[in-house]
Amino acid sequence: MNRDFRCAQSAYDMAMHLLCLCTGNTCRSPMLMTLVQDALDRAGRSDVTITSAGTAASLGDVASSGAKAAMARRGLNLTAHRSRPVATVALADVDQVWCMSSAHAAAARSRGVPAARLAVVNAAHGGVPDPFGGDDAEYEACALVLAAAAQEIDAEALVLLAPADHVIKDVGSFHAAIKRAAPFVLRAIFVLLEPSLLLRRWQIIKAPS
Repeated sequence: MNRDFRCAQSAYDMAMHLLCLCTGNTCRSPMLMTLVQDALDRAGRSDVTITSAGTAASLGDVASSGAKAAMARRGLNLTAHRSRPVATVALADVDQVWCMSSAHAAAARSRGVPAARLAVVNAAHGGVPDPFGGDDAEYEACALVLAAAAQEIDAEALVLLAPADHVIKDVGSFHAAIKRAAPFVLRAIFVLLEPSLLLRRWQIIKAPS
């Protein structure tokens, strides 16, 4: 994929801020946020911030019971989540917005987010279906799509924003820097090329202008 991450211009000296966007910010976007955060935590990354919001969200709603249950089955906790409307987000500071549908991408675009910073999850299949009001099976199906997306997002963050201590300050430090960065790069390559994810990778594409 070839999205233009703003932070790639100076990947070694600034953090990345990602935003997950859905409608009510109680199901899809908090689940994706939690899944990506877990992947980042496992990689020991503190230079990537991921948050979530909703295009029609109220302020302070808890995550839906279905979303909390789906994350609990993965050992993750959504009980502390509280919803917030996208209007409260400083979108100019966001490097990439991961949208659950083209409608959410259009809403972000109308708020001034450049098309290059927008992506629709599972776009080849119309985005991520809203499980709100559904049963556990619907939430689980949604979580599976989001889990695949989370691995992709994590892999791209690993490639585009290496840890700060990987900065190559002079020619003499080149070899040492490569050795330190290698585990992160290899992990990203594995995620991107792992056979079971090849088809899923193409389900996340750049949102239309």
